[in-house]
Amino acid sequence: MAGMIQIYCGDGKGKTTAAIEQALRCAGSGKNVLIMQLMKPEDSSERMMLRQCDNITLWDAFPDAKFSFQMTTRERQKAALWYTDQFRKMTEIVQHGYQMLVLDELTSCVTCALFRHRFRFPF
Repeated sequence: MAGMIQIYCGDGKGKTTAAIEQALRCAGSGKNVLIMQLMKPEDSSERMMLRQCDNITLWDAFPDAKFSFQMTTRERQKAALWYTDQFRKMTEIVQHGYQMLVLDELTSCVTCALFRHRFRFPF
């Protein structure tokens, strides 16, 4: 499968907005989108709206999501185990029927060492 990778990074606002806009455009054209938001709570405002969109699947958020600088060592360990397990599951299913994958806050998780293993992306 050939594809394109877009990475939105930097300080300040706009990264999630840019990714969500691309996801909405993709879903609006009839394609299936999987969105995995990392380090964000289940009740974030954009998730409430995205649940209403056809062709968009939201991956469950980490139950105790918070920014990395707010986490204790124990919370980081718990998050790393959860994210690693969820990411492994996601990489197994994403190639079956999704034309777009959004990994919101992925660079933050990598920078904060919240993944325990290396993964090979299926695209």
